[in-house]
Amino acid sequence: MVICYTVVVICYTVVVICYTVVVICYTVVVICYTVVVICYTVVVICYTVVVICYTVVVICYTVAVICYTVVVICYTVVVICYTVVVICYTVVVICYTVVLICYTVVICYTVVVIWSLTLRLLMSYIYGAPILDVSRSHTTTQHSR
Repeated sequence: MVICYTVVVICYTVVVICYTVVVICYTVVVICYTVVVICYTVVVICYTVVVICYTVVVICYTVAVICYTVVVICYTVVVICYTVVVICYTVVVICYTVVLICYTVVICYTVVVIWSLTLRLLMSYIYGAPILDVSRSHTTTQHSR
């Protein structure tokens, strides 16, 4: 029983850690999307400057290339974050499954104990005397004829 409760506590701890990782991943995703918007804005500004002044064209293309590179990196980080989120949700499902198994063991054990006690009480009412536990008493009592 203690092992099941310990496993349940460990599983809930892993669940909390997984949800924390999920929140961190979503935060990184938001940051990446913000950087993407900033990079696209810089690209638009650069193309506008190209129309206005041809001398800035080289600088703007360089900035655009850097921004597109950052966008690719950000999208890669987003994919990694979503992968980590999927892994975390999988671990959460596994932990909840283990918790359910542990609760099932506890419930089965409790039902067996209650059934055993209820059967003894019923037998006691029917026969009017307490029912002895024969499984333990036969090893200490000598049968003599």
